[in-house]
Amino acid sequence: MSRVVTERDFRDPRFRDADPADYEFRDDGQIVRKDRWEMGIRRIRGHLGDTRREFEIDDIVSAVEALVSTIEKPAEDLRMTCACIPNINRQIAANGSELHTLTPHHADGTTGTPRVLVRTRFIDPATEKLPPIAVATHCPFCGTKYED
Repeated sequence: MSRVVTERDFRDPRFRDADPADYEFRDDGQIVRKDRWEMGIRRIRGHLGDTRREFEIDDIVSAVEALVSTIEKPAEDLRMTCACIPNINRQIAANGSELHTLTPHHADGTTGTPRVLVRTRFIDPATEKLPPIAVATHCPFCGTKYED
């Protein structure tokens, strides 16, 4: 190749043609877009099928709340392989959070053991797809194999 190597060739491809004024450092030191929250709300709005040019964030939050309210909450008396999920949920409830779990529903109408969903993310932030869902086969806290 006859082209001369420049400083630009050494830059991270994610930021090669970016304007530094559009970016900031997150608390963990990662470089992120300043408008990432706005862009996230716009992507959620698109997934909800809202095509209006103008919208209010409260409208989007209300639509998500309505959608989430249709999801059946698991019964509290589900059999558990270990006590980690309820124990961890009690510990993190003070922060207003809980573990994201999945309860399998079998063809015979029975429910399986709740399993912890593992959050994944794409390494390339330019990827527009949703990351894949990973369901644990063993408890990530104590190592016990989930039954079923």
